[in-house]
Amino acid sequence: MEINCASLSEQLLESELFGHEKGAFTDAKESKPGLLEVADSGTVFFDELAEMPLAIQAKLLKVLDTRNFRRVGGIVDKRTEARFMAATNRNLAAMVKEGSFREDLLYRINVLPITVPPLRERGTDVVILADYFVRTMGKKMGKCKAGISVEAMRCLAEYQWPGNVRELKNVIERGLILTTGSEITPDCLPLELRRSPAFPAAVAGLNSCGHCAR
Repeated sequence: MEINCASLSEQLLESELFGHEKGAFTDAKESKPGLLEVADSGTVFFDELAEMPLAIQAKLLKVLDTRNFRRVGGIVDKRTEARFMAATNRNLAAMVKEGSFREDLLYRINVLPITVPPLRERGTDVVILADYFVRTMGKKMGKCKAGISVEAMRCLAEYQWPGNVRELKNVIERGLILTTGSEITPDCLPLELRRSPAFPAAVAGLNSCGHCAR
């Protein structure tokens, strides 16, 4: 079960997680189980965990420690065996110092952290992903034979990609839409990509990528 902590108000987030009893608040016309109950022995995935309000963080910490919780407006303890996973692009340690994230919750969830580096730090992944997107999206758009020119690929490799993989995918889609030939050329790319500083780690991989050296 997935929940986005940034998309709901504190009251709605609490209700979605823990459920509520009939009459717990104005619009609670009937009882409703929360994700912790529905997931049971499965998995609850918290997307944008850093956006969770401090009050909900405290309640989540208790669930992690005891496995027990109550619905909003309820008096009966319920139990969950769900596994908890979370994702965020924020620095939680820095947020702890700012007082916007609970230190005890950070220590409690920091069991098996998996850090995904930004695209600009992943070397030739830019080249590999760009080629992948050209092939997959080109097929859907009826441009199966489309490729990327060496000059355009160099622009992609030199760019810093603040929007990471999602931005790269959008740029490739734009290039496929604009190209009238068999290759995406630099003039099919956004202006900021043609003005980006060099990124040697990725540029070095251009000559070794068979799909891109056309």
